[in-house]
Amino acid sequence: MAGQVVRTPDSEVPDVGNGLWERVQDAVAAESGADKSLWNGKINYTDPERRIRGSATAGGTLKLNQDVVVRPLQEMYATRGQPATEQQWIERRNALKTVGHEFTHLTAPEHHDHDDRLADMRQPEYKPIEEGITEAWSQAALDDLADRSLPPDLGRAGEGGPWAPVLPGLGTGGPLVRRRDRGRGR
Repeated sequence: MAGQVVRTPDSEVPDVGNGLWERVQDAVAAESGADKSLWNGKINYTDPERRIRGSATAGGTLKLNQDVVVRPLQEMYATRGQPATEQQWIERRNALKTVGHEFTHLTAPEHHDHDDRLADMRQPEYKPIEEGITEAWSQAALDDLADRSLPPDLGRAGEGGPWAPVLPGLGTGGPLVRRRDRGRGR
């Protein structure tokens, strides 16, 4: 994917882990094989009155829930090296999955732009299938996204990593989700 986009200074959501948002964006692109991302660099918070974990706008802005997405990831880095409970690892894993999910909404083929995304979003009959496929893919790709975007002591890091006992066996998503084999023994 050419020309990495970085978080803009006017974003409401601060940097986490010295570039976590950009690393997740890169991991999603690498795992999905997308030509580019339509992310405009802006990350804001979701409306606290609405109970959504995240969203990606037609214009390329990411929106993340402060309490259930941003805060667990901030705490993960702030308490790095300290023991965490199984519940904390579940929250962190779900938060990272949400970030990957929203970046997946913004992946695009080479000649696709924001106008194309907006036109697609205006067709409500596509939303359930697009949302379902994005969710299935982001669940299936989560371990690889963690390996690519987190340092080894915070990521999956194989069978003995901190996430191993939390939600094992998500696997590859079954026959619905087939990811490209990139020669990594899968």
